[in-house]
Amino acid sequence: MTPDEIQMIQILDETIQYYSEDPIGRRAFHEPRPKQIQCVYQTPDGKKCAIGRLLAPSDLENLKKKNILFQAIENVYEEIKTPIIQQFPIEFWEKLQAFHDGDIYWDLTKNTISKEGEKFTQRLRNQIQSGQFSTQKKCPLINQDPINQKPNLNQKKKEINPNATQN
Repeated sequence: MTPDEIQMIQILDETIQYYSEDPIGRRAFHEPRPKQIQCVYQTPDGKKCAIGRLLAPSDLENLKKKNILFQAIENVYEEIKTPIIQQFPIEFWEKLQAFHDGDIYWDLTKNTISKEGEKFTQRLRNQIQSGQFSTQKKCPLINQDPINQKPNLNQKKKEINPNATQN
């Protein structure tokens, strides 16, 4: 596994451990909690969702000022400057957010992860380990970073030898 894959697994494991201790009390929902789940990155009393816990204070403040603390990650990803968030593809954060938000993934009577949560996190772990969220993949045709669409300036240019013969 790559260092990034190891770090994604660590984020997943830490999320499971933290929220398993008190899935209702530690998750960040609008109060009173509506039937339609609306998780927020940070509540007024300081509770944070799985992604909110990783955000820099400046990002939390920015989301609050723009009144988008409740938006799904795909709607605010470009607003977020916290390095750990930008280090990994949005698809990883979408999966982590779906896991954290879904009541089906938590046994609320026993304060632990549910059987469905165990299945979900095992699938996510397998996706991470198989390289599905690899941050090292490059676009082969134009040598660009597929996530940020910026040229890879670290790769040396192929030198052309004018004296070489072509076959």
